[in-house]
Amino acid sequence: MNYRKRIADLVWKMEVFFLAAAGVLLICGFRIYRVMSGSMAPAIGTGSAVWVSDAKFEEIQEGDVITYTVGDGRTSVTHRVIGKNETDHTFFTKGDANGQADAKPVPYCNVDGVVRFWIPGAGYLLEILKSGAGKLLLAGMLFWMVLMHKAPAFCGKAPDKEEIA
Repeated sequence: MNYRKRIADLVWKMEVFFLAAAGVLLICGFRIYRVMSGSMAPAIGTGSAVWVSDAKFEEIQEGDVITYTVGDGRTSVTHRVIGKNETDHTFFTKGDANGQADAKPVPYCNVDGVVRFWIPGAGYLLEILKSGAGKLLLAGMLFWMVLMHKAPAFCGKAPDKEEIA
């Protein structure tokens, strides 16, 4: 087996694995957010992608990192819970790198979920893929991968040197 075929097979398997893993996470209710500021550094750096899942009010504890919506509902913030008010179902939050707590408590109804894990730098890739050019690039890469993986079947297999002798 030649090296190009081995590399194409490896890349194909990696692509299938990552697409399957992403599909499972989405099916299981995870949502992906980009961290656009350094307020959670050094724990979660600027440009990280965080995977968030739902949690009941009672399950969210001091020290958990949550993602919540602020303002007009189009902006999300990822900060650490430093306290909670059981009476009015609100959380007190603070970015790890910030000197003081956030000015307003966060109502539970604004909480998108608890951060379960993150990948540093992956948020930049998400930003690129959200653009029109990024979607076109992704589609082109997927097409190229399928083509490279299936091309030998379409073109016929070239005989190995041993088969010629």
